[in-house]
Amino acid sequence: MKDINTKIILTEYNAEHKLQCMKLSSEGLTQSCLQGFLSRANCTCYNTKGGPGFIQWDGTVKALRECFCGSNWEKYEYGGLEGIISSDKTIRIIPSSGNAATGNINQPASNRNPKGINMIQLIEKNQQGSLFEGFPVQINDDNFETYVLLFYNDDKELRMELSKPASIIRGRIVAWEERIIIKPYEFENIALNTEEPVDEDFIDIPVIRKQI
Repeated sequence: MKDINTKIILTEYNAEHKLQCMKLSSEGLTQSCLQGFLSRANCTCYNTKGGPGFIQWDGTVKALRECFCGSNWEKYEYGGLEGIISSDKTIRIIPSSGNAATGNINQPASNRNPKGINMIQLIEKNQQGSLFEGFPVQINDDNFETYVLLFYNDDKELRMELSKPASIIRGRIVAWEERIIIKPYEFENIALNTEEPVDEDFIDIPVIRKQI
């Protein structure tokens, strides 16, 4: 059974076509996530607790910027959120560690660690934008589309997807407008520190909203 919490799931040719329309490539996104993974693979038992997870996220963000920043993309940072933003100021991409369902069309992917108020606000703006489709687009912060580059690895492969959140509850993404599934990267003979990562949005403070 496919993920029922997503309106659109793109794979293979359709995924590559969508990425090309966004002036991205599956190869570039894969290499960015792989560089983050390799950064973590260099960690040892002498790293701080939770350090490997942060190092993987930091390496992924760095590689993503190195790969795409130029004529079409720029560096993006705001309130602890880090990533890239399109030069026409319409799309931003925020890398994040994902759960084990990342890259699996049959399961509902989500972020591994709860997100804070800044990410919650960006996702809510995604929802607002969907309500006004067909109206002229104004280039301002309220009209940016936010995509999350999820990455997850076990001892066999690195799985990834570039997906647009539709709903978030208590810092966890529970529904997606669109999931662009990237072909997994299989690897062998790479030692990996499997210490559970801390939340990469270390500045963005998680907030649980009061029920009215």
